[in-house]
Amino acid sequence: MKSTEQASPRSMLLIIAVMAVAMLEIIDSTIVNVVLPNMMSALGADQSQVIWVITSYMVASAIVIPLTGYLHQRLGERRLIIGNIIGFILTSSLCGLAPNITTMVIFRFLQGFFGASLIPLSQIILRNAFPKEQLGKAMSIWGAGVMAAPVLGPTLGGYIAEYLNWRWIFYINIPVCLMALALIIATLKPISPKKMKIDLWGVAFLILGTSSLQVVLDDGSSKGWFDSSFIVICTLFSVVGIAGFIYRSLTRQNSAVNIRIFANRNFALATLIMGIFCGTFFGIMTAQPIMQQSIYNYTTMITGLVQAPRGLACSISMILLSVLPLYRVNLKVIMISGLLLCAGSSWYFSNLTADATTMNFILPSIVAGFGMGLLIGPLTGVSLSTIEEKNIGDASGLFSYGRTAGISFGISVATAFLTHFYQVFWQQLAAHISDGNANFQLWLQKWNLPLTDPNTLNILQNAILKHSHLLAYVNLYYLGAIIFILLIPLVFFFTIPKMS
Repeated sequence: MKSTEQASPRSMLLIIAVMAVAMLEIIDSTIVNVVLPNMMSALGADQSQVIWVITSYMVASAIVIPLTGYLHQRLGERRLIIGNIIGFILTSSLCGLAPNITTMVIFRFLQGFFGASLIPLSQIILRNAFPKEQLGKAMSIWGAGVMAAPVLGPTLGGYIAEYLNWRWIFYINIPVCLMALALIIATLKPISPKKMKIDLWGVAFLILGTSSLQVVLDDGSSKGWFDSSFIVICTLFSVVGIAGFIYRSLTRQNSAVNIRIFANRNFALATLIMGIFCGTFFGIMTAQPIMQQSIYNYTTMITGLVQAPRGLACSISMILLSVLPLYRVNLKVIMISGLLLCAGSSWYFSNLTADATTMNFILPSIVAGFGMGLLIGPLTGVSLSTIEEKNIGDASGLFSYGRTAGISFGISVATAFLTHFYQVFWQQLAAHISDGNANFQLWLQKWNLPLTDPNTLNILQNAILKHSHLLAYVNLYYLGAIIFILLIPLVFFFTIPKMS
């Protein structure tokens, strides 16, 4: 459909189809966060076990996403996406039916296996379906849904936890996937696959390296990092796996992933910025619901609703980009504006107090969502703008891998950061509790709490606990603002191709 004509209804249906399945893949990676307590009781799991419901999905994604380029050429985009959608339907059903934590983890791994390629594959499909002058708008429409998905996931999860059984977070995938499957079959033309060999040792090293690294990131904090022999062994496995994968990718013609694409400056910069930005943004976003429930006593549903404006603002900004004549707009200015908005939002959150209102969360979240849309849309387009046609599949997979790896790493770092600084602030605050501290005596008088009352100690402990957590969270926001600012200079190194 490479032409200068306006996009046809058939093409718009194709956008809807690939956007729907891409959104589902992202939503399923975030929606479980708010229903983990429900899963723990239903599946007979503790906190360390139930976290593998998230981890297993991410491990599968980390393994499959870099192979998208090979799978696309070997199977053809139509056959691959149809197979992935069918597999996603089946595994979503199995997740909903899982009777215990072991089967849930296995089914979630399989769900991640089939869902991992949906995002990069949808990018490939749109790039092949639209001419260059229409591609920017098509990608912006697609991106509006895709980038709203991570922040809509907790909102949807909150509603389901409140009004339905938690298993419906998996069952809702089925009708959407069936609709997308029908549209794909009707609108996507088949492309002849290519017979290709693949470096199986390279794939093995990739699996070893990515899965071991994911375990280190997820379990490192709880196990004391390198004080644990298990973490040390997994770290060694990850180093050996990643080093072996890179070596074979650079020395083999039939390498599993064409990492030579990173020699392209636009692509390398875009992937780096995407990984760091998503790691920071979603690390903070994952921590925020916990803060709202533990410090401000929000219910699950209210927590989800407070997250919704961020996703809506992101969608609006990306839709606005889709109607702009992008060839007349300085994309660097747009991306920098997005980073500045996100930095401003994080800085605002870093000044939160214990008496913050709901609007203190909603307004800066809208700013952050709008900024995210301004950055992600152009960044996605620039990432592939100077890539050769034959390398689009590999590049799309690696770019998506950068996003996935960044989110995984960011969540792990944010969790470790909060754990460490909570302990630091707890010790600092506890050190001020003494009879000789005038401020402490004034606090007791203000709340009319005599030290002889047994309840005073409990009240005091809860107050220190709450304030220590709050200080840890606001420092995380402050760090996020700094990281967003530090990303701005990288934008100037992009080469923006001319479009007419």
